[in-house]
Amino acid sequence: MQVLSQNIVELITSNLGEENEYKTIDEWRKKVINNIDYLYDELRNAVKRQDFILATTHAISLLLKLYTEFENCKKDILEFENNNDLKRQRGIFSEGLKSYVARYLSFPISFYLDSLIAQIMQEHTVVAIAKMGKNNSDLRKFIFEDGRIVLVEQRYPVETSPRINSLFNYLQDMSYIDSSNKLTDIAHEFIENYGKE
Repeated sequence: MQVLSQNIVELITSNLGEENEYKTIDEWRKKVINNIDYLYDELRNAVKRQDFILATTHAISLLLKLYTEFENCKKDILEFENNNDLKRQRGIFSEGLKSYVARYLSFPISFYLDSLIAQIMQEHTVVAIAKMGKNNSDLRKFIFEDGRIVLVEQRYPVETSPRINSLFNYLQDMSYIDSSNKLTDIAHEFIENYGKE
């Protein structure tokens, strides 16, 4: 596991530019100047080209930018999570950022990458086993066996979920998003008045 993780970390760091000069993840975070939309588009394009090392770099930059935005709007986001009973759900925004970013801010990039790989692999196993339920089909992409990683199935990244597309279509139908994918006046009014009624 350690050899595999080291190889991945070396691949990623060898493809970083100025990020390699940053002493900590927090220093990298403070240097991310692009907006969320741009970073997301870069990530999607890298995934479409199956350039997964570049996609990883963009994903980390996006994660760091999301953390900065979270810190800037923390009170409102936590209030929203509490008001909508989201705190008990797996994958909640604030907890995810705490788990994937906040606890690593003072660490060097290579240590962060190594820790992140281990965390993703462990969480993958937990989620896959939870999803297996009663149907006994193995949803894991890999397993650990006799000190080795065994590939169960090769899967490539795709859109996160068809539910995201359904939500997007719904928001367009409700006139909350216009044809250029921007929030409409109706959406802004809804956000401003949310919870005041």
